[in-house]
Amino acid sequence: MIINGASRIRGLLVRELAHLMAGRRVVLAGPMVENPLLAEIITAAGAVDVHYLPIVVRDRGAVGEYFAELERKLARPGRFLQKQMDAVDPTGDAIVYAGSAVRGVSFCNRRLLGTRSLQAYFAERKDNQPTFLSDHPSLHQRFLRRVTLDRLREVVAEYSRDGAFVLTGIPRGYLEAGSSHTFLIPPGLVGTELVHRTIARIVESCWGVRITRFVPGCPATYYGFVSSARTVCWGPFEALSYWDLSDLRIRSIGIQAPIVPDTAEARAVVTQAAARLASATGYAGAFCINGVFAGGEFIATDLNPRSCSGHRFLEGSWQPPVPTLLVDLVIRTHDPKVTVELMDEVESLAMRSCMQPRLYSFGWLGELEEKLVSECPSGEDRNAAEIQRWNTKVRATLRLPNWLPIRSLDTHCETSRG
Repeated sequence: MIINGASRIRGLLVRELAHLMAGRRVVLAGPMVENPLLAEIITAAGAVDVHYLPIVVRDRGAVGEYFAELERKLARPGRFLQKQMDAVDPTGDAIVYAGSAVRGVSFCNRRLLGTRSLQAYFAERKDNQPTFLSDHPSLHQRFLRRVTLDRLREVVAEYSRDGAFVLTGIPRGYLEAGSSHTFLIPPGLVGTELVHRTIARIVESCWGVRITRFVPGCPATYYGFVSSARTVCWGPFEALSYWDLSDLRIRSIGIQAPIVPDTAEARAVVTQAAARLASATGYAGAFCINGVFAGGEFIATDLNPRSCSGHRFLEGSWQPPVPTLLVDLVIRTHDPKVTVELMDEVESLAMRSCMQPRLYSFGWLGELEEKLVSECPSGEDRNAAEIQRWNTKVRATLRLPNWLPIRSLDTHCETSRG
């Protein structure tokens, strides 16, 4: 389903990016290379020319490890990258954009645009998030810092008395986005070798851990943008989250829309958390908030102050296409009052988009995803029954060996619904 009306957003992006880029050479580096849509809009904003600079990073599997090594190469590029940069920018006055997931202020003595601040980096750590997210009483949230094996075993035994619980590791070093440190532990497995291995894995790779009760319900995610002047959000999307029985991890492989109706109360939880983030850290830019719909309310569990896959989920349905990475860049680099109009336009179009039946599997399904998307109910004659049948087919297709959908589990991790 194509949602028209993005021309206004593109126009606002071009206008604001011109203040940064008009008359300048722009280098798209690292993960931003070979992105013609970015180059198209940056050129329309008046850039003299746009160059791509690949930065080779060894594939270590985890997304977080990729970005950690990318940061190191941006900070210490070495002679080879310096020579490449000087070749595309002999005058030395280019500006560089390598995305919003990395930290840093310069690359090869050129300005880096839109990078993550140290405050935003620490805001994503789970032990810092109670500052922004209300501690819902059903979670019974608790943190262990400088965790040891014996201490974690004691707490696990204590929590197991009242049902299933979730352990979320706080990794050492770089935040390992894309590599789950979240484990669902049922009371019946406490004391088994599988749980002992899980605890040992957390202690080995993480310096702390968050423990919460498992709240059965429908996992969901809201996305948005925030600044000191405005907070906008859209959703909810169902988070396609699964419990991997082989190692007890919770794995999220995509998002799907539409799901349970949006409510004013749920949106208030989201916007208030994002506003507290902006107030406490000065953060401006993209965010997403994960949680669960249970008992008629949205319980927020974590906040990611960065551009997420769900932001780019929108791009495939907007005409003309708009790169949400550049929306994030403008919000990060401009006076908050200037970006209010842009944020309001994005929210309006995004809300229209997420009401359409959609599926985004973060690359897990390949061609199968295209087939499922092609079967989405569309047109004015679609109804709730058609959408429900499509949702059921998507869930059936996503059934994987040894994986159980989180939305089907009860407080003891037994399958209670489909």
